[in-house]
Amino acid sequence: MADQDNLNLDDQDNQVQFNTEHSEIAIDDTTKVDDGKDIENDDDKIFYEWVVVFAEQDLTDNGCCKKVTEDKLEHAERKKEKIKTWLTGAGLKLRETSSVGNEFTFIEIGASNHFLERWAEKSKLRVKIAGMEGPTYLGYAEFRMSQKNMFLAHSEECVFNSSERQKIIRTVIEAKKDQGGCGINVTKLIRKKYATDMFSVHNYDELDPLLKRWSKSCKCTQPIDQVRDYFGENVAFYFTYLGFYTEWLIFLSIVSIPFGIVQIAKAKVDTPAILFYSLFIVLWTTVFVETWKRKSNTKALHWDTLFYEREEQIRPEFKGKIRMSPITNEEEPFYPGWKRKLKYIGSYFVIFCFITAAICASVFINKKKLIDNDKHIDFGYKVWTAVATGASIFVLNFIFQRVAPRLNDWENHETDTKYENALIVKFFLFQSINSWTSTFCIAFIAQDITYLTTHLGSLLIFRQALGNVQEVFLPYIRGKLKIRKEKKRVKALRDQGIDVPDVSMIEKQAKYPRYSYTIDDYSEMMIQFGYISLFSISFPAASILALLNNIIEIRTDSFKLKNMKRPEPRPANGIGSWIIILEILSFLIILSNIALVAVSSTEQLDYYFSDGISDTERLWFLIAVEHILIVLKLLLRVVIPDTSQAVDDAIAKDKYEAEKNQTLMLHKSFYAKDVLDDDQL
Repeated sequence: MADQDNLNLDDQDNQVQFNTEHSEIAIDDTTKVDDGKDIENDDDKIFYEWVVVFAEQDLTDNGCCKKVTEDKLEHAERKKEKIKTWLTGAGLKLRETSSVGNEFTFIEIGASNHFLERWAEKSKLRVKIAGMEGPTYLGYAEFRMSQKNMFLAHSEECVFNSSERQKIIRTVIEAKKDQGGCGINVTKLIRKKYATDMFSVHNYDELDPLLKRWSKSCKCTQPIDQVRDYFGENVAFYFTYLGFYTEWLIFLSIVSIPFGIVQIAKAKVDTPAILFYSLFIVLWTTVFVETWKRKSNTKALHWDTLFYEREEQIRPEFKGKIRMSPITNEEEPFYPGWKRKLKYIGSYFVIFCFITAAICASVFINKKKLIDNDKHIDFGYKVWTAVATGASIFVLNFIFQRVAPRLNDWENHETDTKYENALIVKFFLFQSINSWTSTFCIAFIAQDITYLTTHLGSLLIFRQALGNVQEVFLPYIRGKLKIRKEKKRVKALRDQGIDVPDVSMIEKQAKYPRYSYTIDDYSEMMIQFGYISLFSISFPAASILALLNNIIEIRTDSFKLKNMKRPEPRPANGIGSWIIILEILSFLIILSNIALVAVSSTEQLDYYFSDGISDTERLWFLIAVEHILIVLKLLLRVVIPDTSQAVDDAIAKDKYEAEKNQTLMLHKSFYAKDVLDDDQL
């Protein structure tokens, strides 16, 4: 009985929700879903999409085994068998293997095609309709088994793609038992150490052809729809943004070439022509942000996530005392706001310490210029300080990436949205200050645009090279070393006459590092966006370096995904809170570029004012141009709509359908009341 209580994991805080907007496609709503056992063919293919990992021995932090009592091992075995019973009781199929050395048991979780169809209908999964091409609102409808021929089949074996199959099986695992599910909360399963890990399985029959088109192609285009089918909308939106941003960098790079040539021809950075480049970069960033909104909404419509709203539920990690809700009059966990505010103070004090360290490091490394004001610094020293600054940025970012999630956990956020937004703020706040401090100091304190050019160019090259090594090759090498270590163990055991199997593909995937979703990737792109736009006049070629980096980034990021645990597919209707950061940056870019022209570059203004310009006139000129650009930016936001006509029509259609259904429900309600009153009479 104690075991049963300990394993009661049917909390639904983390339950996957599917998008269920209305559609005009004719669907027979009288279809009944049988909640009983599946009636399926024994020859049906089983699609294994998830793996849950159980440790057969207690492990120390470095992976070594500890001696434990037989009672403890038996207790762990009973837990594992109980979980297996819940999984099979819901109709899921299991396949069990062991690691080399038997330290871990891997249980693959799968389902038949018939089972997937039944649960897709039950969970109201929306599937693409066959023959519907292009970004149209009518391209999706809730799946119905009785009309499955109208839906676009992923293959001859199954209607659903791998991402959809994973969503369905995850829903079954976390659905309540009285709904026919397993009643297992995966987050609590891992947190309470009933299992050591659970991850989605790579399907190499689908992944290898995708990577061949994606990472090994010489073309810059990406198979985004296939990326979405395999990894889900959350990952696909990141690569959509990365591709869109890279395409816009091509245009910016072409424009920057003549300005760079002028700088080289005059053998100096401070040229009159660069003023026009600063104005162009301000307009470029504004148009880029506005057109991205349009692109994002169109893609969300194409993927049927335009109206997606995350079903906010209490996070399983949320800790609070149970109280009666004053709104719903039901029990709910509650955490006092004043306690969280105190924790915010503590968290941001830690962040302030990191920021202080970052500023001190940047100032110390560039001391010769910023403090000593040395006017005769040679080129080699400029490059060295840029490389040292890049190394300092890398080390502090590396440490902060491990501290920030712990601070976020300590703050005890109630929902996933609040948790993610708080983490995004922490990441970008520190990383932006850490990354841009040295360039801001050189531009606005030292006011040396020539020094800034060398510093920014060297810093970008070093950061991009180091970033690719840290982000892709180090995890790849670590994963390969782990697998190589296991192969050596296999060989050593076989040399002793012990028959052991080869390292399985599941065990290899279990040793892959976990993908941290897209926060790190987005943050990297936002920092790069700041480098090429905030300090554009000092180094126009920065856009060319960014373009080359992003072309490589598309391929290295896809390579990285193959050599990491497969991320769980998550729905999304855009890039989330990062669009707000883009908006803020687009305004800061105006201030930065105009200030850089007015403060750091005197010859540019003197060229246009033949009688010279005083400090007061320089200030008023700065204010006037800044106001003009802000007004122009706001006008461009009006001229370039966030949504295309197709998206506007879809929104209008959704509103019309919702109002029509609401009117129908009210009509039925009044009609039922009239009948009841007649009966009472």
